[in-house]
Amino acid sequence: WYRDIEVFAGETTSKTVRIGGMGRLRIRLLSGDEPVSTDGWFVVFKEDGEYAGELKKVSTGNYEAELPEGLYHVQGINLAPGVWEEWYRDIEVSAGETTSKTVKIGGMGRLRIRLLSGDEPLSTNGGFAVFKEDGEYACDLKEVSPGTYEAELPEGLYHVQGIHLAPGEREVWCRDIEVIAGETTSKTVRLGGMGRLRIRLLSGGKPLSTDGWFAVFKEGGYYVCDLEEVSPGNYEAELLEGLYHVQGINVAPRVQEAWYQDIEVFAGETTSKTVRIED
Repeated sequence: WYRDIEVFAGETTSKTVRIGGMGRLRIRLLSGDEPVSTDGWFVVFKEDGEYAGELKKVSTGNYEAELPEGLYHVQGINLAPGVWEEWYRDIEVSAGETTSKTVKIGGMGRLRIRLLSGDEPLSTNGGFAVFKEDGEYACDLKEVSPGTYEAELPEGLYHVQGIHLAPGEREVWCRDIEVIAGETTSKTVRLGGMGRLRIRLLSGGKPLSTDGWFAVFKEGGYYVCDLEEVSPGNYEAELLEGLYHVQGINVAPRVQEAWYQDIEVFAGETTSKTVRIED
């Protein structure tokens, strides 16, 4: 605010406002010793915490803004996987000068998980989540080819959580995986081979489609999936090799619940069980 400025008839009233000379603030972002561009950004705040602007990328690894002279704080956001927030405080910008600060985020390496079912690559409808050594979430791995999941990460120690990798495989942990700058660290996760479980539902010797359903449980008792009807009276699912129990629910009038225990699924094979409903 500029108050009490008096204007006279026939005259020009002039007031000078000084905002301080302008200087330039530059952040040099390095991974190891190499300039690196980030998908994140840098936010600039004045000494009192007021938002001042954002730095703009002017070349690979160089982020700049022209600012009035003064003291500033810079917040780096999402600079790399697992580097969600960093603060660089008390950076003084002087008029007519460029103030430069170098930010090193550690050399980048690559983490790769190879997911196999038996000896075959397996694409999953689940996913892999990466956590830093202290338990902080870093990122998810991306599938780059069938059964191969990767992410580029700052060097360090990580844990990987596999979630719903296959029917019945709810959670797998791969701990203490070290990522080294400039290298690819690879880990193989091998699940059992896949087989097929089939229930043939018959009534009076003929295939029966039901308004009910079949639920599959692992040997430990937790739910895996429902069987899908692939043709009249045939209900199937692809499962990891192992022992399963199947619960039939409302499969026919007066048949509210029936259990079919200890059905073993073998890799590469179809295990079939016939369920007969009496008239």
